Amino acid sequence: MNWYRRLRSKLKRSTLIWVVPLVGAAIMAAVITLNWGTTKYKEYKEAKPVASCRQIRLGMTRDEVLKIMPEPVGTISYKKNRKEKEKLIFPSREDAATPPQLVIDRKTGRVEEVVCDENYRLTQK
Repeated sequence: MNWYRRLRSKLKRSTLIWVVPLVGAAIMAAVITLNWGTTKYKEYKEAKPVASCRQIRLGMTRDEVLKIMPEPVGTISYKKNRKEKEKLIFPSREDAATPPQLVIDRKTGRVEEVVCDENYRLTQK
């Protein structure tokens, strides 16, 4: 009878070993399935980011830019001629060769370069 109890307790533990991860994987799959395709990028597809970008002018502040443009999807900080710069990259259509991007001087906080697409660019001289 003692061997039967040991076998039964081992079977209970072994069931938990595969059931718990399986339930966790099922929950993760359900969350991914329910959230599939619900990103902010979808909203900006219809918003025509290039048209919004063309409203940006050199010398505008970051806050003024963010009132016109959506939140940037990426930022890159770098130094050029011993000045700290920040490049903001905004969402764009999938077929766009160049996403809208702005270069801001970190010291002054002003826009120094605007690239809306491959045909529209503003730069300071």
